[in-house]
Amino acid sequence: MLRKTTAILCTLIMLVQLLTACTSDERKSLSRTFFMFDTVVSISIYGSDDENIMEECRTFLEGFEDIFSATRETSELYGINHSDFVPGEDLEIGADIYNTINRSLLWCEKTDGRFDITIRPVSQLYDFGSAEFVPPLREDIKEGLARVSYKNINVYEENGRFFLHREMPGIMLDLGAVSKGYISDRLKEFLLGKGIKSAVVDLGGNIMCVGEKPAGNGEEEPFNIGVYDPLENNEEDRGGSGDDTGSLVLKISDKCVITSGIYQRSSEKDGVLYHHILDARTGLPAVGNVESVSVVCDEGIMGDILSTSLFLLAEEGIKAKLPENVGVIYLYKDGRREFDGGLDRPLAKFK
Repeated sequence: MLRKTTAILCTLIMLVQLLTACTSDERKSLSRTFFMFDTVVSISIYGSDDENIMEECRTFLEGFEDIFSATRETSELYGINHSDFVPGEDLEIGADIYNTINRSLLWCEKTDGRFDITIRPVSQLYDFGSAEFVPPLREDIKEGLARVSYKNINVYEENGRFFLHREMPGIMLDLGAVSKGYISDRLKEFLLGKGIKSAVVDLGGNIMCVGEKPAGNGEEEPFNIGVYDPLENNEEDRGGSGDDTGSLVLKISDKCVITSGIYQRSSEKDGVLYHHILDARTGLPAVGNVESVSVVCDEGIMGDILSTSLFLLAEEGIKAKLPENVGVIYLYKDGRREFDGGLDRPLAKFK
């Protein structure tokens, strides 16, 4: 359920229109691509050509892999998931883990447990990266679900230190639906601290726009983010940008665009599509008519949590009350599109 990564058949691909018609320093730009967090990461910076900044960004991001990786044995999250449970003894955690858990628990409750960051005992059973995907056995899913419940954890701060309280053994965290958004927020802060006022960060489909795009003569304009719709676009369309890609173009200034879709990480077996967005009540991929949910908002962590939570609620035909300054696009398998919240057609245009 909880990891959003770029894949060949992802539901949405966010692409940023290239910089044109700029003068002097506005023409300076850098663009680099890395592989980390099990996905492709790209960073584009405008108004600077300082290569040192890119290396600092890479090092900055690598530090978060050592915190949030669920599979790297040296990471903080791995250590938490494989630590012994001692009744009456809470586990000290770092500020980044604390912040992501703390922000997530509210939406675990709001979705009535459909979204649940303790899903790791079940999500680890789905090996979407395997060349020969084998669906997990129902009895294994049932055993895993017995150790899934956000109600059995909480976090708290005490004298500047952070702690995780667990009510039972076997609790394991999966922060994949939270961490990339949180990291994009932190990277935005890092770039602003370096004096970068215009940039686009793509963490495997999680798009963060810093400021606006230089348009020349000291002017700025919104970034054009093309939304790929698999029902309307051909595979060849993935190579374009802005208005040339996707049936929907969003004009984004200093906001993020984050998507949860059923083709981002999926495998087909015996005619059945298994995707990574798991309903934590059943341990199975969510079913229904929803193709994807895209969220536009100010914070990456909020967009990350909401895109998964609203996808799961939409599968049940439920619309949640949205926070302020949040817009949502629902794409359905039957071709319907719905706009909700602060996002409407004046902000977006169709090809």
